[in-house]
Amino acid sequence: MKKCYFCGEPNPDNTVVCPWCGRRQQTGDAASELENKDRARTETRHNFYQQYFRSSKTKGAGVGLAVVGTMAALAWILFLITGNVIQRALVPRSAIAPAHTVLPSQVIPAAATASPTIHPTSTISPTPSPRPTATSTRTSTPTPTATVTPDAIRPLTGVIRPNQRGGGCGELTVENGNSKDGVVILTFNAKPVMTAYIRAGEPFTMKSIRDGVYFLYFSTGSEWNGKEFVSSPSRKRFEDAFQFPTGSATCTTWSITLHGVVGGTAAVEEVSESEFPDIGD
Repeated sequence: MKKCYFCGEPNPDNTVVCPWCGRRQQTGDAASELENKDRARTETRHNFYQQYFRSSKTKGAGVGLAVVGTMAALAWILFLITGNVIQRALVPRSAIAPAHTVLPSQVIPAAATASPTIHPTSTISPTPSPRPTATSTRTSTPTPTATVTPDAIRPLTGVIRPNQRGGGCGELTVENGNSKDGVVILTFNAKPVMTAYIRAGEPFTMKSIRDGVYFLYFSTGSEWNGKEFVSSPSRKRFEDAFQFPTGSATCTTWSITLHGVVGGTAAVEEVSESEFPDIGD
């Protein structure tokens, strides 16, 4: 039996190809030469290992001596430190730090002890501020009035001259269905008591009319100057009087129109400028 040169597995002597690694085996002189080379290589490797282990043992001995010396030095230092600590623990504290002796001159009598002086401090008391009081005022809702100035051309619908004979519960609703603005004047005993400006296409209700018999004048036109219409004025009066009686539980209300309507029952008549009452101050 011989070993394969490549894989080292045993093969028969007449083996040409190794059944383990599949490589071709050397025969004859070539095989002997290879065996001699392999043996020399093995001997060289063995000698190298012997030299390495020999040198390693020498180095290991030196390292061991150094470690032993270091450990001995550390043990000596630890012994010194431990002895010092034990010595301090056994010595009484009075021997290390003697008590301080107070001389008679250093004793301060109790009477001479200075007591702190408390100075009175002034306290500033806050000055009470007056509490705000809420004052409730009741305001009455005024009746809308039209602003009349000489430069005004078209006031808003509303009262021009407030009711001079108020205090009642009668009401008079006037609807201006004309294409021009109008002014209505309510009179009592031939004197104007209330005047209102009503724009075209708007209604207005005259309220707080006291019991009595009243007449109603109205004028329509344009370019109101505060007293009358300057352009295309017309002046009329309702022929029938308006009576406002008040019962124990009833009030009188009237509704009229300044424009003609089909089936209307109120008749009007033209009046001159001199007959038309002033709107009042």
